[in-house]
Amino acid sequence: GRGTYGNGQYDTAEIVHYLWHELSRSHGKTTSIGLFAPAWTFEHEIAVSNHLRRSLDDDYCSDEHMQLFRLNERRFWCGIKYLRYRCSNRSEWNVNAIGAKGWNVDEEKDEWTACHQWCTRQTKVCLMDKFVAATAGTYHCMGKCYQIVIQQSVCGTGPNYADLYRIVIEFYNASGKLVHTFDDGQMTMSPQWKHLVYEYAVNELNAVSNVVITEHAKDVEYWAGHYGTKVKSPVILLIGDDESGNEHEHKSTSIVASMRKQQQLRYD
Repeated sequence: GRGTYGNGQYDTAEIVHYLWHELSRSHGKTTSIGLFAPAWTFEHEIAVSNHLRRSLDDDYCSDEHMQLFRLNERRFWCGIKYLRYRCSNRSEWNVNAIGAKGWNVDEEKDEWTACHQWCTRQTKVCLMDKFVAATAGTYHCMGKCYQIVIQQSVCGTGPNYADLYRIVIEFYNASGKLVHTFDDGQMTMSPQWKHLVYEYAVNELNAVSNVVITEHAKDVEYWAGHYGTKVKSPVILLIGDDESGNEHEHKSTSIVASMRKQQQLRYD
């Protein structure tokens, strides 16, 4: 814990690992370890987090909060490293139109709703800018192998919820070369929020420098107003581990698999 060897918190897994290897294996001794206040991962990162406080009154255990909690649990118990960025800054999006013939933006609910015409928005996220500067360089502690995970939530608007949506995600290296693309084509929405997860494994720290997210959405009813697809702000996660590629691949893949399983159980 605070003031003890290693200072606890998210370094707890490393300290436990050290004690096990150094005492048990190196010196042939055994020891007991007590972990206090295990709810700290929820209380510290969610219940008192400034950037989530506003929405807690409406939905204390929303999908976003519970997903963040699960990531922090794995970070605490397993030593998983991750960084997170939400693409919620409206000025960072290039859009074809806002208003009657474009998007309707509700910043309070973090929802963009399309009209009867195709609405398009695109953002370019520089991983170095968003993660290195914002985390005082901890981006470089991710290790050489990590997963880039893109998450997005979408749904239709009534009375006909079968609105249309398409998302294209592109990964570029430092030279501007396209190294990978996700494009599921046109999707049909429903009344329930659909949570999309896209992951891309990276074996070198700077293998991907920029991520470009492009979204297209429209209403199928051709009504005046905004009765089309609703989209949230995408979230970009970097989920890393240590320098051992095999161990990282196992842990990070299990986290993404857990995300998919939880979403399938609740929404499919």
